[in-house]
Amino acid sequence: MRRARQTCPCSFCANVPGDPWEQRRFCTKFKALKKNTSAKSYLEVSLKPCDASGFAAAGVLLFRRTEASVEVLMARELRDREAAREERGGDRLNFLGGKRLGVSESAISVAVRKIDLETGGKMSRSTIARMMNTGFPFVHWNVESKFVLYLFELTVNPTPKPAVFSACSR
Repeated sequence: MRRARQTCPCSFCANVPGDPWEQRRFCTKFKALKKNTSAKSYLEVSLKPCDASGFAAAGVLLFRRTEASVEVLMARELRDREAAREERGGDRLNFLGGKRLGVSESAISVAVRKIDLETGGKMSRSTIARMMNTGFPFVHWNVESKFVLYLFELTVNPTPKPAVFSACSR
């Protein structure tokens, strides 16, 4: 069944009631924004303005340096076993991130919202604040998926909170 063309304002572009994930597929404003994005993927220190307004999803690649290597944190997406057999196989590793729910959302706010959600709120509030306030040192733009991937280095907190130790010692 073919769906009728979306008339705006919709829940995606005007924050009106509805399902933004569903409505953004048909949103004429969102389609226009996506058409005006960069023609090539890139890795830069900041997101280009056209891509900041036309992105579809955003995420973060968290990494930390060790003495021997670099470690990354990724999400394991559990797949339905029967459906997985029909595709490329089992579970998948993904970046922490997700879809943009409204035209007013920035790529950084989407990435940080999703990372907080997908880590179960376990990311320290100081790290979340650092992401929101100081931003990210690098950003990768993927032209095919209109995906913004921020790179963020995690550092060890030299003075852990005492509550962490008391919770661990019980």
